[in-house]
Amino acid sequence: MADGGVLKVRRVYDVSTAEKFQETVGRLREPAILCGLDLGPAPTLWTPQYLRERCGKEPVLKVHVCPEKKMNFITKNFSYK
Repeated sequence: MADGGVLKVRRVYDVSTAEKFQETVGRLREPAILCGLDLGPAPTLWTPQYLRERCGKEPVLKVHVCPEKKMNFITKNFSYK
């Protein structure tokens, strides 16, 4: 972690294939901002109103809870609550 408790997260611009993702993000197991991805219509289509109409008004929230400092999605050292 950088000074002041701020984590510097690197930006990754080419994850166009599973292999490139594994090379640049997966094997490092560190946070990354994935830039330039085609997310389809979701960014403009998924408005709060659109989601309310399709998902209902009751918020459903699940969070990852981990007793350790780092979550590991391979060994699944966390639970959903």
